[in-house]
Amino acid sequence: MSLTPAQLQAIAARGNVLVVAGAGTGKTRTLVERCLNCLLEERPPASLDEILMVTFTEAAATEMRQRIRARLEEELKNAELNGAPAKVLHHWHEQLALFEAAHIGTLHSFCLKLVRQHFYELGLDPQLSVLAEEESRLLAQETLEQLLQKHYAGQTSAAKAVLQLIQTQAGGSDQPVRALVFRLHEYTQTLANPSAWLDSQLAAFGSCEPKLWENWLLYALTEWSGCWQPLLRRNPAENEISGKCVKALETLPRNVALGGRHRFAQHHSRQRQLRQRKENGLAQAAKGFPERGGFLLLPGQGRRRNRPAGRRLGLGPVANGAVAGTRPGFRKSLH
Repeated sequence: MSLTPAQLQAIAARGNVLVVAGAGTGKTRTLVERCLNCLLEERPPASLDEILMVTFTEAAATEMRQRIRARLEEELKNAELNGAPAKVLHHWHEQLALFEAAHIGTLHSFCLKLVRQHFYELGLDPQLSVLAEEESRLLAQETLEQLLQKHYAGQTSAAKAVLQLIQTQAGGSDQPVRALVFRLHEYTQTLANPSAWLDSQLAAFGSCEPKLWENWLLYALTEWSGCWQPLLRRNPAENEISGKCVKALETLPRNVALGGRHRFAQHHSRQRQLRQRKENGLAQAAKGFPERGGFLLLPGQGRRRNRPAGRRLGLGPVANGAVAGTRPGFRKSLH
């Protein structure tokens, strides 16, 4: 199977190179060929002990090692059959000898190797090991269980707040709260500074006025409207429901929409880019809108949770009209 022009360009490129490709497009093969290209074409030739190749999963790392070893053996065999100079043969023999010690594996295994090599500088036990995912999950469950039991038996303000949260937001069951805690934990572990992110969220939730949440809702409405209108206008003129939907969306105040977009961009430009990449079309935006915005309240409106989010911001006619003719579950969720 021949390489594509884009793959050849990635293989021959030097310096900082970013390759973006989907599943099954030949990323591993391209990485292997890039490694071989460094060993073949660099002057002086590169060596395996000078190359770092990492991936995220053990399966991908194993495949990568197998492919590189097979290519090294193939190159040595071809060199012997073609009567290559002794220097070339020595180079390939040397690379095969270095293969077992080469830095080819998962990202976390390489980091563990660094930690073990510099344990004395980090003040860690040199016999440390990586906690298995199953053990990590059990430990997290035990820790959360102990924490919740402590709050259930306590009389502090924090304990009362936990009980109130479970009663008002989870219907008296702590399972949704447990699931949310685990989701937050898993997400924060992907961040460079989890504590800083948690502090920023606490500050946002501690604000007297839900300005941030209003900005999110206004931005979602703007994006929602922008997705719907072009699609609805493609329908035949005889489609009365589409016509009503377009008119309803056009009633969205332009200054409100622009204000929401501007404020959201100021506070969360990075999140906006990530969400735009993740959201694929109108269906996902429509599906997630009630869950994201259904609980928002303006100051002084108490806990009227059954009131539509659109009405809470004075956008009831727009929100209700825009979903006319859509799936029943979505329309019902706004009432």
